Amino acid sequence: MKPILYKSNETEFTTQGYGTLSDAISCKVTEELNGTFELEMQYPVEGIHYENCALGNIIFSEPAPNREGEPFVIYKKTSPINGIVTIYAEHISYRLSYIPVKPFKANNCVEALQGLVTNSIEKNPFSVWTDKSVNTPFETTIPQSFRTCLGGVEGSILDTYKGEYEFTRFLIKLHTHRGTLKARAKIVYGKNLIDLTQEETIENTITGIVPYWKGSVTYEGGQTEDIVVTLPENAIQSEYADKYPYKRTVTKDMSEYFESQPTEEQLRKQAQDFVKDNVTGKPDVSLKVSFLALSNTEENRGFVEEMVNIGDYVPVYFYKLGIETTAEVVGITYDALLDRYDEIELGKMKDSISTTIADIQKDKDDVFVKKSDLEIAIALAQKLLNGGLGGYLVTNNVNGHPSEIIIGDSPNIETMVNCIRLNEAGLGLSKSGYAGPYEIAITGNGIVANAVNTGELNGNIIKANTVKIGALDEEVTGSIDNANSNANRAQSTADNAQASADEATSKADKAQGSADSAQASANDAYSQAQQAQADADDATKLAQNAWQGIDNLSQIIVVDNTGVKVKEARDSSNYSWTRSDGMHVMVASEEVAKFGQESHIYNLAVSGFSMFGAHRAETIKLNGKEFTAFFYIGDVK
Repeated sequence: MKPILYKSNETEFTTQGYGTLSDAISCKVTEELNGTFELEMQYPVEGIHYENCALGNIIFSEPAPNREGEPFVIYKKTSPINGIVTIYAEHISYRLSYIPVKPFKANNCVEALQGLVTNSIEKNPFSVWTDKSVNTPFETTIPQSFRTCLGGVEGSILDTYKGEYEFTRFLIKLHTHRGTLKARAKIVYGKNLIDLTQEETIENTITGIVPYWKGSVTYEGGQTEDIVVTLPENAIQSEYADKYPYKRTVTKDMSEYFESQPTEEQLRKQAQDFVKDNVTGKPDVSLKVSFLALSNTEENRGFVEEMVNIGDYVPVYFYKLGIETTAEVVGITYDALLDRYDEIELGKMKDSISTTIADIQKDKDDVFVKKSDLEIAIALAQKLLNGGLGGYLVTNNVNGHPSEIIIGDSPNIETMVNCIRLNEAGLGLSKSGYAGPYEIAITGNGIVANAVNTGELNGNIIKANTVKIGALDEEVTGSIDNANSNANRAQSTADNAQASADEATSKADKAQGSADSAQASANDAYSQAQQAQADADDATKLAQNAWQGIDNLSQIIVVDNTGVKVKEARDSSNYSWTRSDGMHVMVASEEVAKFGQESHIYNLAVSGFSMFGAHRAETIKLNGKEFTAFFYIGDVK
């Protein structure tokens, strides 16, 4: 079946959702026994329904041949490379990491699994099933996520009862053995099929032991003597020892099996039992094979034709040794578009699901570490930049000289949607194409941005269009949030700026009688509003000048040992200067702005709310009146 895309809240998967992702270039599902269960898809950005392939939405795909579709939640998308993105999705059962479970006790495996459901703190759409009837007590003493209780910690369900998990949509099954023996699906190893990991496993196979007992004997009179008991034939070999080019024999201390000195016959019998149970002489299977490679060898056709699934046991015949053993299918990679396995892994199941779950849970727990807005912004920027590889770098030439650098998502400036534009006037970022608007920009006039996050902001005066604040404290000094709105409107049209200033004046008059919400008098507020109008007019002119400076450029790029400079002319004293410590904007050879690890600006225009260290300014309504308030971020709900 072709993968189908659904909304994030879909639970039935009986309709076509958004529709079929018919333009998928590849779609592969990887499942490990008691391990990961994820989907990876390559999809063109021009493909059908790509705009709905958002994080959190669900891709519904078959995970293996002859199995019903399973839902996979999109958790990551790469940046486009040549118009193609890679989409990563995890099985919907991973949502169990976000369902906490209260502490509880149970008497057996069935009660323990059901207890996870009945003691879930959040709404839980998952149900459980098991064929295990182990009557071992189970207890959780602290609140933990549902998925962690399945296998993430010592004393978990898997740690207590063992078994093999199967996740089917919203049903969690714990099997004693998930699969069955598929006798016809024999793999012949060593004839036309060779794997380096398997070769190393064969090389390390132990074929026999040299048993011994070591102790001391006390004679009459108190004398003691150290004694070592060995066998006259020295070694006990497995039945397959002679199959190998040379025997791999190790010593084994058998003292723990005897309370006193054994006879040779007793030592021999114990060693033979140990070899039978522990040193079979059969190689452990640790084999990853391409399904295509299996289908191309005549002796492995039985495996290809037999419908093998994860958890099944299959015979493995070591051709060169003449030894046959069985191995479990512990991992599969399924090509959902071609409806066939891409890779099969045989060997020992992972010790438990705990490693996988513990790693996942650690990632989830990181979400609950309280971070400041700045830390969140830095983490987001790092994530975006780490995933921002690719794209196209284009230069604009004027009079035969490169005068502008553009980095965007298309090799053609005219078709770019997201782009970064760097020239003598400054730096701009647009999400609407080369022509703008540039909602984020650094020019000689300052920085324009929808939102600014900063750890430390130094300056004598912070202008917010309707108020001036000399020092930040917990009291309200003016209508800052409204001032931000006025500044944005001032950049678009002077008429809107005038209207905003009039509104600010009116609010300043109303704030005169509120001593709790205003630090200055009504006269001061009125004076500030007048100044805000002047500032709004200045902001309009600055915005107009900034954007006019971007068009019809005639500039050059100078690269020397001091960095990269973009100038309107070689001898111009107005230029942007990029060095290892950041971007510097120079006007008349004087630095007016810097953007780097430590930044400063001459003018700053901000829309939305403002954050100052651990404080946030925004507009509030009280008794029908609007005021601007400062909050400590820990108080904001």
